[in-house]
Amino acid sequence: MATQTAPLVEQIQQAQAVAAQPQPELMSSILDQIISASDRGSAEHGEALQMKTDFAQGLMYARGTSGSGKKLDAADIAMRIRFGRELGLSAFQAARGIYFINGIPAMMGTVLELLMRRHGYTWTFIQRDTKGCILELNKNGEKVMDGAKPARASFTEEDAKRTGYDKKETYKQDPESMYYWRALGRLQKFYVPEATEYVSVLAPGELPIDEVVAATESRMGEATAAAALRDKLAAVTQAPVAEKVTA
Repeated sequence: MATQTAPLVEQIQQAQAVAAQPQPELMSSILDQIISASDRGSAEHGEALQMKTDFAQGLMYARGTSGSGKKLDAADIAMRIRFGRELGLSAFQAARGIYFINGIPAMMGTVLELLMRRHGYTWTFIQRDTKGCILELNKNGEKVMDGAKPARASFTEEDAKRTGYDKKETYKQDPESMYYWRALGRLQKFYVPEATEYVSVLAPGELPIDEVVAATESRMGEATAAAALRDKLAAVTQAPVAEKVTA
């Protein structure tokens, strides 16, 4: 009995057939293969099941917003949902409130507010106007201290000028809100890292949300995600690159 690899032409045809599939269907198919190939109860099996759920939710969200004319990436949304679940967010909260910029999560201000309040934190406005915002941190109704002084964070007109943010349209149109979101982001980074599970996130207002959306929803990352899943499937099955047949 001789063992030989499948004919090269056949391998090429198989590769072309896979490449021609729409990415969402391809990713779903690969996840199904990982689930069936891995042992029930194994880490790979559980992870693939969860990824399949996340991806299905991401695909539904992407298709549900397709009327906006924007091309949404179901794999990117699935990653938002995955990170959001670790923070205790619902799938919709994560899909609407988290974005990834070059692999770094950016968070909408309302989501950051929610996470901080869940950890027992509130804040007092020392200043909030068109010239700046200063926040003082409280926890469970008591003032948080930074050594001998109250824990505070601020973002002012001077900060905006120094960083060049004062030239952005969002800061020109509503500086009071933008100063608040930046001050809140600093307050979280300085004193409440547990709100994001000690993962550094881009502060609300650090990037205008229209730029964030453009940077994430205009790209198609599903091809890269599908390639990563194919590698995962190969690791689970330990399958050889070339199919072997017995003659």
